[in-house]
Amino acid sequence: MSKFTDMFNKSIRAEIEFIDLDNGEVKLDKVEGKEKQNAPIDYDPSDKIEEFTNEGYELASKDLDINGVKPTYDDDGHIY
Repeated sequence: MSKFTDMFNKSIRAEIEFIDLDNGEVKLDKVEGKEKQNAPIDYDPSDKIEEFTNEGYELASKDLDINGVKPTYDDDGHIY
């Protein structure tokens, strides 16, 4: 495959991080995904959120699904 067509088929990476805001923003866990550009990020963090709330953490924000709109993979390499 030529470099020209590879450019259009490349996978984009996104990270979903679970962070403890009260303790110096310590990263508790991270999930990585790769997909084609503009594909929706279809990760459901519910199990991880439940796991951490059972450990006594409180959910401060959930940036992965804002107003029912899922973010997409893009060239910015977003971290959620």
